Amino acid sequence: MLNGPQLKESSKVGGSDLIDNKSLKKYYADVSHDELKRLQDFLATHEIKHIDVEGKSVKYYSCGKGEHTILTFSGGHSGLETVYETVLGLEKEFRIVVVDISSFTSIPEFGFGVNRILDREGVGRVFVIGQSLSGVYSQIYFKSNYDNVDAMVLTNTFAPSRKKSRKWALILLRFFPFCLLKAIFKREMRKWTPVAEIPTEARERMHFKSAFMKQVVDQQFSKRFLMNTVKVVFQFHKDGEYTIENFKDWKGKILIISSKDDPCYKDLNILRKHLPHSELFLFPEGYRHMAPMVFRDEYQNKIKDYFREAI
Repeated sequence: MLNGPQLKESSKVGGSDLIDNKSLKKYYADVSHDELKRLQDFLATHEIKHIDVEGKSVKYYSCGKGEHTILTFSGGHSGLETVYETVLGLEKEFRIVVVDISSFTSIPEFGFGVNRILDREGVGRVFVIGQSLSGVYSQIYFKSNYDNVDAMVLTNTFAPSRKKSRKWALILLRFFPFCLLKAIFKREMRKWTPVAEIPTEARERMHFKSAFMKQVVDQQFSKRFLMNTVKVVFQFHKDGEYTIENFKDWKGKILIISSKDDPCYKDLNILRKHLPHSELFLFPEGYRHMAPMVFRDEYQNKIKDYFREAI
């Protein structure tokens, strides 16, 4: 932790201006009032903190209450606000730190910055949650800091593989028009959507999440943040492979959550083979990458129960 990029702490604190009159008309005209108010209340009561790492402003949340702290990550194609459901579901029982990964351009910078945020907030040991892209960053953090982690939950995420680290792809992305990148990303997102019928109790929530994610991608998805994330993910694939021997002295446990029709399911056996003390939970098929959103309450209860058992 001492040998890393120079960091200057900042006391700058501010909330999110994501929802304004213009966005209300454009994205939220036909959504549930209760779901919209839930998000607006979250944005009004959860302040975004800032810390400078090598001249880069890194945003994060530090909220909740409890003796034990959950560490998770957001960003890349979106902002901190996308974790509001996770925070609201867990913050009454746990303290939560959410780090925006968008500004980091290397694995050492990421690890150093996260640990300095934890130091700043007076956080010692942590539970780690990672879903999809944040699951990659969770693995990166865990690999170097597993002795500071008591338990981890990984959901719908993939394993490192040197075969996926292609320098030519990174070079190509630099020159690829961003409007086309965004169109490709939106097309890929459609592959994540459920094909099974959404349960009645989740329909309004899923309709709202669709509107919310459309706004997030339109307004927060930038080429700079995309390139930063891709650089770190390529490093993850190139240098991030690990085996269970890397963690042979670790006494914690890991829960891996997925479903058989999730795009990341093909990596599940690799994760289970190389991560210590791992357990598995599968959602029903038909909901693909969105299963944790569809079964939100069951998902969050599973996480809470798992961490309670680790205490």
